Amino acid sequence: MLPAWAPVTDSNLGFGSSGPSVVVVPIVVPSGSQGSGISTGGAVAAGVITSAVIYGMQESKRKGREALAEALSHIHFDAAAEVDSRLIPALEQRQVRLVRITDPNIIWGVRNGRFDGLPEGVDAILDVRITESGYYSSTRAGGYSPMLLITANLLPPVAKAESLDEFSYYADFRDGGKDRRWITTPTSMTFATVELLKAGAGDARAGLSTVVDQMVALMVEDLQRHARGELRVD
Repeated sequence: MLPAWAPVTDSNLGFGSSGPSVVVVPIVVPSGSQGSGISTGGAVAAGVITSAVIYGMQESKRKGREALAEALSHIHFDAAAEVDSRLIPALEQRQVRLVRITDPNIIWGVRNGRFDGLPEGVDAILDVRITESGYYSSTRAGGYSPMLLITANLLPPVAKAESLDEFSYYADFRDGGKDRRWITTPTSMTFATVELLKAGAGDARAGLSTVVDQMVALMVEDLQRHARGELRVD
């Protein structure tokens, strides 16, 4: 079993355990074009105005991202660490045999298709990833609402081999219908403004903890069923 991890992407900014990166788009002033009927000075002026508008929009987005990041820092919820702290003892309690891999060199090697460092007798690798996470503004949700997507992939210790099985667990404000691995977050986890999200950081953290509890419970059932050779339940 590899440690759960959360690669940072635009849709995986997390819940404040590490702040999202802020991208500032530089101002670019376009030069005038010949034969356009607009003087060079007019073209430059128009370019400056256009750039100022673009910069204003980018600056507003930047400040919004910074405000959200600051609010999330009060939640400070590390989804990967929370999954690990629950999943390992839960699997051991269910008597699912596992070996935890902690050597960073072996972990790096396995995730890059090298398995020579694995202990003898390993017949499958459990790779758990947080692939989408964070608070996002949603008109339908009525404010800033959380999203969390966790995948559990069972891989054979063979380079470029197909997955033995893969399970995905998703949570957001929408109704997942009959999807047993979809968790609908309660309205109490949605906050109308960033300020309210910051003020309600404790409630948000507690809600995220409950969501992870539910996801890990589902994951343990799926992994135990697979270990027993039972049919997958969807």
